[in-house]
Amino acid sequence: MHKITFFITNLSCDACTKISEMSLKKIPSVLDVNIRLNDGRAELVSSEQVSQELIRDALSEKGYKMSFNIK
Repeated sequence: MHKITFFITNLSCDACTKISEMSLKKIPSVLDVNIRLNDGRAELVSSEQVSQELIRDALSEKGYKMSFNIK
């Protein structure tokens, strides 16, 4: 099991959080995603290693950006 923590920018409402979660859950091997709206902190759990590029692509398709730096 792999766990990745990162931050998502431009989240302004619960719908943004849900859209981001749904996009990330479409990545193969992703088991669970939890995103906090207040600070954009996201935790992704997967059965295999997921590349930053896959995460970035899934979010950018919906207009969001990710960072591994604390806001």
